[in-house]
Amino acid sequence: MLQILIVRHANPIYDTDSITEEGEQQAVQLAERITRLEKIDALYVSPLGRAIRTAEHISKATGIKPEVLHWLREVDKGDYPWAKPHNEYLKKGKFADPIFWEDGYWAGKELREVYEEVSSGLDKLLSQYSYVRDGFIYKVEEPNREKTICLVCHGGMSIVILSHLLQWHLPLAYAHIGILETGIARILFKSQGENDAVPVLISINDVSHLDDRLWKKVVNRQKDHKMAM
Repeated sequence: MLQILIVRHANPIYDTDSITEEGEQQAVQLAERITRLEKIDALYVSPLGRAIRTAEHISKATGIKPEVLHWLREVDKGDYPWAKPHNEYLKKGKFADPIFWEDGYWAGKELREVYEEVSSGLDKLLSQYSYVRDGFIYKVEEPNREKTICLVCHGGMSIVILSHLLQWHLPLAYAHIGILETGIARILFKSQGENDAVPVLISINDVSHLDDRLWKKVVNRQKDHKMAM
């Protein structure tokens, strides 16, 4: 069974594309948790500095060298839609088909381009682990391969990945989901039928690795500002 851990980077400094001292502490605790409780087989990371620095802590703790994947960079089209108010969009109550969600959404065209690039990159990666996309499920070419891979990326990107795997309506996901700093989403590919696998969300925004002080800061920041990248 394949498992994916989707991790948002630690507390960022956007001007220098790095992480704060608090972010360093978050990343250390994240890495300690992954080393203690997980057995990851591969580590993939966005090319942006804040994600790379977070992944460096995981790499140091696990001994696994991170591989940079350009398509894991933060969503750079559509003017950061997760950071925009969605109340007027929601008031209309006219939502496109979950698969063709771009209709009627102000950033639909730009996000569709990002979504297609990410979907292609992700499915190419999953095929390396013998999980091949077939419509809305995956075909398992080599059953019983137990693997866990970790993707270190961004808040907006995490939601694109989840949208592709789970058939989520992307604009509604952006309207209703915020991803915490170092938050972990866990996906299991569960066997259903002969050689079929369905991605199942087990948890999202898991920050149980943070101590009480850091946890409180992360949650309060999410309450107080825009959806972060």
